[in-house]
Amino acid sequence: MKKSEVVTILGSQSYKCENYNSHIVSWSPPEDSSTLIYTTVNSNEIIRITNRWEYFEYIYDDKGRDLLSNKKSNTSALDVIFKDPGRHKIYVKFIPLQTNLTGCFYGCFNLYKVSEDLFKGCSNVISIINIFRNCQLLSEIPKELFIYFPNLKYIEGCFAGCDSLTYIPEKLFINNNKITSFEECWYMCSNLKTIPEDLFQYTPEVETVRYCFCYCYNLSQISNNLFDNCFKIANFGSCFKQCNILITPSGINNIELWERTSYDEFPRIINGIHCFENCSSIPNYYDILEEWR
Repeated sequence: MKKSEVVTILGSQSYKCENYNSHIVSWSPPEDSSTLIYTTVNSNEIIRITNRWEYFEYIYDDKGRDLLSNKKSNTSALDVIFKDPGRHKIYVKFIPLQTNLTGCFYGCFNLYKVSEDLFKGCSNVISIINIFRNCQLLSEIPKELFIYFPNLKYIEGCFAGCDSLTYIPEKLFINNNKITSFEECWYMCSNLKTIPEDLFQYTPEVETVRYCFCYCYNLSQISNNLFDNCFKIANFGSCFKQCNILITPSGINNIELWERTSYDEFPRIINGIHCFENCSSIPNYYDILEEWR
């Protein structure tokens, strides 16, 4: 960085790095940091690092610049200018013991990859609503991303609008047996193609999957065992709406989802309105209760 170059962060605020190269000969990220990778295609591109800088203990770029050093603003958003196009590593640590990370990366369109240890030290978190919503370049969910959330309950809208996601890893929620809501979790993930059979195996407390896979146009098949361990779901509303190449609905021991209210182990009232709307590729589509399609 040249002497006196001005770098804009947090909207209109800026700070000046005097003789930056002379102050920092080499820099190594803190040992307790996690990595985020952002992608830019243009020179001097402004990108959003986070919508909630107050969740973080620190945020550094790959040159050791403290991106939180000038966070006095009336907004929680943190924007940074990158001079050169390419991939940019950011090193972060969340403040321990907080319970809410809602909206943290909402609309961070340039976020490309997150490390699997991103949420280490966040064992008290119960809500990550919309945390990666509309991160359109996020192409992969690390298998152990949520292992640090043993108390997680609310994951609504978590990956909604993440167009680059094509699959969900197995055992993603193996340490999250308190989750109660998956509403809109993968809403409008238009390139999502596969769902692991064990996706909900470890979440027996889940009560709603409303809009969970709605508008996942490329989702073609789901396992008949997908909801086998979920006896408390009372809301399947629009869950697979507009998944128009989906070929397999989910049952449990030959009990279809729309038949569950006839059995004692399931809720007596279940909302299934539009669950399979326009999923006409399902072989028995017209055997599904009309309100479910």
